[in-house]
Formats: sequence, structure tokens, C-alpha cells
Amino acid sequence: MKNSIGKPCEGKLQARFDEGGADSLVNFTNLVRNLTELSGSTLLGNLNIMSVKELLILFLIDKHSSLNNIYSLTRIFDRADFPSDVSNVLKVLMSSKLIEYAENRPLNKMQVYKSTVNGKKLLESNFNQKETLDYINTLEDPKFLYELTELLLNKG
Repeated sequence: MKNSIGKPCEGKLQARFDEGGADSLVNFTNLVRNLTELSGSTLLGNLNIMSVKELLILFLIDKHSSLNNIYSLTRIFDRADFPSDVSNVLKVLMSSKLIEYAENRPLNKMQVYKSTVNGKKLLESNFNQKETLDYINTLEDPKFLYELTELLLNKG
């Protein structure tokens, strides 16, 4: 197990670091520490922590009523760049108090999300249209997500 990064069920992480790896570990540790200390109001002071993908998902939840659940978001993002890992982004947005549960849909019990006041403030102050569209163009198959986002941007 020379090249092992740990066993999934052990709960212990083992990692090898090549040159510069220790610096990356320190940066990652600081990022995790900052994320665990954030509250909704503190987050607005640390906007540089949010990735373009997180802001895009927050934007889609806020602007389109049928893109407010994990199923719809995963379908769109998996089509653009598989695997999309939408569930982890939703967890970050929930823990940062940028989205919250709106309601349960009775037929399939799927959670529906809505943006919070802090989420709306974050979008108003930090969402960059050009940066978002540029990010979408870096995905494997960006056409549908790009067109959808552009349509929502133009809709206002």
C-alpha cells in the first residue's frame, strides 16, 4: 500500500506529497478552517471562497423554478461535465446558509431548494456573468448549460 491515500472506511487519510505538497496542505487546511468558522453574515465578507460553479448553481436555483432540486441540477451538470458532483455543492450552499429547503414535493419526496436572503445578496454582489459563461465553456459539453444560463441572464 505504498501509493495508498487511505482506505475509505478507516476514517484516516494518508497522502504522499511531492514537491510543494506541504504548502498545498497548509492552504487546504486554512480553507477548511475558514469554511467551518463561517456564518451567513461572515460569508459575505469572504466572498472569494465561493467557486464559480457554486455561484452558478446558486444562480440557477434562484432564477429558475424547475432547477431547484438535486435531480434537475444533476441532470444538467452531468450532461455538461460528468461527474458533476452537484450534491457536494448543495451541501456547501446549505451549510453556508445560502440556500434552504423550500418544501417537499409530495409525489417523490424530493427536496426543493430556494435561495436565502444571504444567497440573494451574494449573487447581487459577486455573480459575474462573463466569468460564469467562461467557466461553462471549459466543461466537456457546455452547449445546453451555456444556452440555459444565457437565457436566464437575458431574462433578468
